[in-house]
Amino acid sequence: MELIPYIAEVLGVSEQELFHFNIEFATEYNYKQSKEVREIIDLLPHAPNSIIEHIKTQLQKYKNLNDETKNKI
Repeated sequence: MELIPYIAEVLGVSEQELFHFNIEFATEYNYKQSKEVREIIDLLPHAPNSIIEHIKTQLQKYKNLNDETKNKI
């Protein structure tokens, strides 16, 4: 069974779009995200516990929202 047409239909894209990958964008995005995450991690020791708890709570909310969205798809 050919899955590519089914996957494209479910995602709402053309089959060709499944194979179009802009490596330059992906690399730049990953580098930027990785750099930002490292900067945040480096700054965390300087933050008071209340700020760390706030950040943790907010990130958990985003994770839950992301999980809910995935489950609806």
